[in-house]
Amino acid sequence: MDKIDLRFDTLTMSHQADASRLIAALRGEDDIGAVIRCHFEVERAAEHALDVITVGRFKVARADYLYDKLNVLEMLGAPKAYLEPARLMNKHRNALAHKGIEQITSQQEAEYTAAVREVFPQYTEDFRLQATKGTEWSFDKLYKDSSTRERYVWSTSLVIPMLSELPQFMAKYFALATARSASS
Repeated sequence: MDKIDLRFDTLTMSHQADASRLIAALRGEDDIGAVIRCHFEVERAAEHALDVITVGRFKVARADYLYDKLNVLEMLGAPKAYLEPARLMNKHRNALAHKGIEQITSQQEAEYTAAVREVFPQYTEDFRLQATKGTEWSFDKLYKDSSTRERYVWSTSLVIPMLSELPQFMAKYFALATARSASS
C-alpha cells in the first residue's frame, strides 16, 4: 500500500488507553519509565486490534511480544505506515532495556514523530498538546516547546488509536480500494 488518504467524519474509539499511565509517562522525570509505560499502552492497543480483527483467534498465533503482534497485523493487511511508529517504539524500548541507554534521544524522538506524521500530517511543530486531570494537573504546550520526552509521550498518544482503531481504518481503506478497483 502506498499513501493512505482516509478521512473520517467521526471515529468512535473502541479502545481507551490508560490515561493515568500516559500522564505518569508525561509527568515523570525518568525516560526509561516513560518509554516502558508508553510501550505497554501501545501493546494493549495492538492486542485490541488483533482481538477485534480475529475475534480473539490471534492468541493461537503465540504472538507474545509487540514485534510479533505487529507482524500478525501486517499479515492481516494493516498498512505499514500505521505499524511503523510502533515498530520504532519497540526498537527504542529494546535499546533502553538491552543496551543500557537511559534517555530518549532527540534522534529517536524525531524518527518516531516523523513516522507518526506519515499517518497524521497535522501533527506539526505548532500542534497544541493539551491534557488535564481534574483540577490537580494540566498540560498545555505547543509541540515545538515540549521536551524530548514530552514529545515522545504525545506521539504515543497518537500511535495508540492508530493501532487500536486499525479495524476501522482497514475496513474503510479496503472499501475505498474495492470501489476504486470496480470503477477502473
